[in-house]
Amino acid sequence: ESELRVAHETAPGIQEFTDRLRAHALRQDGERLFQAGFPEEALEMLVEALRLDGEDPLLHTDIGVDTNTLGDAGRARSSFLRALQLAPARGEARENLASLG
Repeated sequence: ESELRVAHETAPGIQEFTDRLRAHALRQDGERLFQAGFPEEALEMLVEALRLDGEDPLLHTDIGVDTNTLGDAGRARSSFLRALQLAPARGEARENLASLG
């Protein structure tokens, strides 16, 4: 996040930096909602974040965890696979994918 903030401050007119910062904030909000026991609301935040930054492997992992909790293992699998495509070394996505069987 700090690198994005510096980039945004250096070039505030570049929409990509603004979008990624907003996506980061939405992801954090979604994680808090999920931890508080509101997976449906969390998913709404995470999907909104994904619209702003579809290349964030953490978002795809979070969506996978959330959708699996909501009973949609197929969507969870797709999310974990996308996270691994974006960041093959992400252990959390790999572990969550393996737990789906």
